[in-house]
Amino acid sequence: MNNQQTIGLNRYEDLLKRIPRDEVVELWNIVNKVVKKMSNGQVLVTVCGSFRRKALNCGDVDMILLPNRKLCQSQNIESTCIPPDNAAIIILPSVLKKLRDCGFLTDDLSNPGSYGENSGHNPGTDALSYMGICRLSREGSFFRRIDIKAYPGCQGAFAKLYFTGDAYFNRSMRAFAKRAGLTLSDAGLARAERQRMGDKTVKIKVFPSVSCSSEEQVFTAMGIPFVPPEYRICTNNTGRIGNNNLKKAEVVKRWDDNITTGDESDFDDF
Repeated sequence: MNNQQTIGLNRYEDLLKRIPRDEVVELWNIVNKVVKKMSNGQVLVTVCGSFRRKALNCGDVDMILLPNRKLCQSQNIESTCIPPDNAAIIILPSVLKKLRDCGFLTDDLSNPGSYGENSGHNPGTDALSYMGICRLSREGSFFRRIDIKAYPGCQGAFAKLYFTGDAYFNRSMRAFAKRAGLTLSDAGLARAERQRMGDKTVKIKVFPSVSCSSEEQVFTAMGIPFVPPEYRICTNNTGRIGNNNLKKAEVVKRWDDNITTGDESDFDDF
């Protein structure tokens, strides 16, 4: 077995357990405290995934680090305090080290840069991703799966949209973009030229992404009404804070009745 398989086997029973919403908040508090101190408040931590969709419990914890745009937009702050676009990327290695040293991170499954995700045309400016296991320090706490990702500010809106999900909602968004001659990913929304090759359609050219500072702007750029995170539910919608009567795929139909979720061809943009 490789290292990841060994870790998974050792933590198997704990990792099967759902994570109560209150515990996710505790885990966020620990990471946020470290990030806030190490970045002097220039980087914010957002919990995405089912937590952001207001689920009462989660299978794992997805956190995204982004530059604090409130500082960027403030008129009463010195320019030296404005975070650079790659502020979150710069501090991620140090944040992870601190979280390991204090015993919060117990096992590493994948470290930033393991798969060359930050070695593209402009190395050091792309997103970084960490996957691992964490645990609260109090007695009786379970081991929990955690992903911590750092994105440049220019990609923040797209990253939050993608990592909030749910999976079928994401596929529907990508299918909508594809049919409009666009390509949508966690890094941007851009015009794309595609060409049929055999039984597949592939992208042959992708143009620069539009600039969006919020998820609302992403929806606007695609020409569809904004859908709040708690309504992005196309599969099982039970066990949520409010909206328990939301019918399956109701959200998708709200902005395009012609989209079919789950089509395998929708995966090509991620």
